[in-house]
Amino acid sequence: MSSASSGINPAIQVGETLPEFRLSDAVGNERSSAELLAHGPLLITFYRGEWCLFCNIALVGFQKIVDEIIHGQMSTRRVLGR
Repeated sequence: MSSASSGINPAIQVGETLPEFRLSDAVGNERSSAELLAHGPLLITFYRGEWCLFCNIALVGFQKIVDEIIHGQMSTRRVLGR
């Protein structure tokens, strides 16, 4: 069964634009994608939690390039799993 016939939307592909969305920060304040994108390109990382070994390894790697990202004027957001 294809994703189209099952009613499931296919995943976003490399280079495609995400539909508008809203994210909550660590204290519950919501911000729209339009608001975040008003500051320039946006990089979103998914972080399941402190207990996730893979997430922590990825975060260390991300921290190593954060200066390049900031100097490139790209804002960043982490999405925490619940």
